[in-house]
Amino acid sequence: MFWNDRNVSLGRRSMSAIVAISMLLALLPAVADDAGADEGGACSFGYTWTDSLLPAPAVGYNWIEINGTGTNTRVTGDDSYGGPYPIGFDFSFFGNTYNDF
Repeated sequence: MFWNDRNVSLGRRSMSAIVAISMLLALLPAVADDAGADEGGACSFGYTWTDSLLPAPAVGYNWIEINGTGTNTRVTGDDSYGGPYPIGFDFSFFGNTYNDF
């Protein structure tokens, strides 16, 4: 094989591509470690939060369908609102007590 300007140029481009791919692959472990669920807190009221992404610390939940037993609020869209609606018990949230929403 004869070494000429074209062969040298191809070699340099190939080497540049290999270096660029190697650098990207080196970043994968850092990105993969940051892809899990997140959590934070506690605030001054003691509340913490955890998102619902897997892996742990994912939040478990049990969906209860109330379509046949719930109260129709007539709220039909994302920008609709209604209420207040009584919930039948008191709860404390950020220093205030509520019994409706």
